[in-house]
Amino acid sequence: MRQNNDLVTVGYAYGATDAACVQAAFAAAGLPIYVSDQTTSRLQPQWALAMGGMRLQVRRGGDVRDALALLTPPMVEARRPARFRPFWSAFLLAAFAVFSVPAPFGSGLYLRRVSVSAPG
Repeated sequence: MRQNNDLVTVGYAYGATDAACVQAAFAAAGLPIYVSDQTTSRLQPQWALAMGGMRLQVRRGGDVRDALALLTPPMVEARRPARFRPFWSAFLLAAFAVFSVPAPFGSGLYLRRVSVSAPG
């Protein structure tokens, strides 16, 4: 079996739909892309995550720059800046502490002790 060493992994797809979308985008841009482990992931979809996903590979050279330019901008532009909201975080923590089920402290917390008396 001959290994092709002129391919570079530029990303990973964890589902057949993701791989199909990336293949369509690359076909529209005129860039060749190779999806490794695609057959195994389609036959056993639950294995895609265990295998590390399907590798999205392009040839070395100019294709790598073009592929990264094609993949990166939509992901970066769609990502909103992270905002920490201390009020809502404290509110949720307090709500979880107040309304969560208490842990059993002692043997009789949830048990009703019934005394059994001998007849007579």
